[in-house]
Amino acid sequence: MYKLKPLLVIGFAYQLAAQQFTISSFVQTIDDCLRFGELIDYTYNLDITASLQKPYGNQYELVQCDFAGICPDSILKTTCVWQRYLSVDCSGSTNSPRIKIFSNSLPNHCYFAQTSYPIGSSSSYNAYGFDVAFNQMIGSMAIASQYGEDETVYKTNLRTETDLNSQLCSDSWSKASEVDSAAGYNEFIWDTNADQATGQWITEANAPNYPLLRMPNSNRIVGIALNGVFFFTGTSEQGYDAFFPKNYNLGGKVDKVAVDQCLGSAQSHNTYRYHMYSPCIYTGISLRDFPASCSLIASCDEDVTVYATKNTPVERRTITPIGLAKDGRVIYGPFKMNGDLWQPCDVDVCNGRLFGTSYGYVTTMFHPYTISCFGPGNKLYHAKVGCSQRPRECTNAVSLFSSFVISFGFIMGALALIF
Repeated sequence: MYKLKPLLVIGFAYQLAAQQFTISSFVQTIDDCLRFGELIDYTYNLDITASLQKPYGNQYELVQCDFAGICPDSILKTTCVWQRYLSVDCSGSTNSPRIKIFSNSLPNHCYFAQTSYPIGSSSSYNAYGFDVAFNQMIGSMAIASQYGEDETVYKTNLRTETDLNSQLCSDSWSKASEVDSAAGYNEFIWDTNADQATGQWITEANAPNYPLLRMPNSNRIVGIALNGVFFFTGTSEQGYDAFFPKNYNLGGKVDKVAVDQCLGSAQSHNTYRYHMYSPCIYTGISLRDFPASCSLIASCDEDVTVYATKNTPVERRTITPIGLAKDGRVIYGPFKMNGDLWQPCDVDVCNGRLFGTSYGYVTTMFHPYTISCFGPGNKLYHAKVGCSQRPRECTNAVSLFSSFVISFGFIMGALALIF
């Protein structure tokens, strides 16, 4: 059973209260950065007083789960206990905010591991982190200088199916160098014992200082969920759709990624992550409490997308932030304002779209599921990747033109009705 020590209840109450503000879109201001930070299920928030940290000033949260399989300390035990670390900090001026996030990617819910387990400890933690401009406006991007005043700005422009296959069927495209240079992206790793962060990634020489980190680089991380779990691409290390793989037209069986009841996996690098949207990002759902392999849950094994949709609380089936992308933009869940799922013509090649004047990403129930490139991206019609049985394919340009931009006024009008 998933358990939290009583000391942590106060912190959770604060987070749940903060999550009431989940429908309005975000712009590039320090106030919106702080508002977004309040949605994060942090263990340490430099923008909040110590009384709201959990537990009572400690920078980590102790999580306990029974029958999870192999524990983060690599031992098979009845009860697993681990330190979860997730810090957030907003800084900068009113209209030039920056956000810094550190996480060890260990979940705030139960996981299940029979072979590959997420590495961690009940007495220590190491963490990955990045610092980047928050919710950068398109006009302030470095790439924007290459376009005329009336031209549409594209950070990524894919024109053919070959382009699509090269980008979307890669599991490690998310290199630091791919983030727009004006976002000022920096990444770090955290040494708990030395109580300091370094900009140098893990090497053979410094690996002993970071025993709880196993990723050689951040190229597979496209973002961080509100609960601190990393979002990876929706493509496996083999270069196929993580859930509905297809070997182009060559035939033969291709394995999918093994996930647990929360659609998380630690199949490589001893790092827990999501390759798609997980309803376990939200507190208060039963999936979080009972560890199991997805393959042993009939509805999950049959179709993870249907499983994820049906296990999402009804009140969350609207436009809801669920994470932060590596380029500093907000990641939203798979639902539109009316509760319908995003469709292929609703998004660009990066799985992004405009929310008012701000660009953001959405998770989808078709490949690439999460983020497939840093946007804004172009729209490509009648083209699909060969590595997925569930590819994104937009065949209706009129639909995309009419639905691509969500009016900020419409969102605010809906908020007025709700609140």
